[in-house]
Amino acid sequence: MANDPRFLRLPPQRQQMIRARLQHWNSLPLPKQEAARQREVVLRLRELPPAQQEQFMAENPQFHELPPQRQQLIRKRIERWNAMTPEQKDTVRQRDEVVRLRAMPLEQQERSMTNDPRFLQLPQARQQGIRKNLEAWNTMTPEQKDVVRDREQVFQGLSPAQRQEARIVAPQYLKLAPERRKAVLEAFRQLRSLPPAQRQNFLARPDVREQFSPQEQHVLEGLARLLPNSRADASAPHQSQPAPD
Repeated sequence: MANDPRFLRLPPQRQQMIRARLQHWNSLPLPKQEAARQREVVLRLRELPPAQQEQFMAENPQFHELPPQRQQLIRKRIERWNAMTPEQKDTVRQRDEVVRLRAMPLEQQERSMTNDPRFLQLPQARQQGIRKNLEAWNTMTPEQKDVVRDREQVFQGLSPAQRQEARIVAPQYLKLAPERRKAVLEAFRQLRSLPPAQRQNFLARPDVREQFSPQEQHVLEGLARLLPNSRADASAPHQSQPAPD
């Protein structure tokens, strides 16, 4: 940056902002950097006609730098995106815009909504919904925000059948103590990285079962059914049983 004329022509405040963002990026652990790259690729693919998406994935270095499981997840999300109606796509764009804005300091949120084309291209009703969502978010305690983020981790990228399953599992998950939710969520992330044929073996491992109570194991098994190629990833949703006491 120090020798880049394009960077040096920017106002000092803008340069400082870029440096701060790069510093924050470099401090992130690798899984979070991969998740951010994955999100960027998905957003770029959404703007392309379906006929151009495969070529983009074949030629884009960012896509090929991602692990195979993230590449597969990108393909599945784009397949679902292409099958959505315009109204459903607007709903997804609204959700993504909320997540993006929530990560900003309060003073930057309004400035972004005033100038960002992604926000301004949304219908007025969607813009109003985002503002109301942000107002509620900004009044939450850190603990309440953690609960919201955890719930979003569960629902992210699910098919309609899986979402129905998640509506049964999520309340059971959210009843767990915060530190136990984090432990279950970490195990869920490990499950998500495994091929479908290995997930049941992971759940049955003694070292895994020893970490969790019967209720927590039941929740983890329910979350496993939300993963691609699981029983809940079919046209008819699996009927969950009540969690053990």
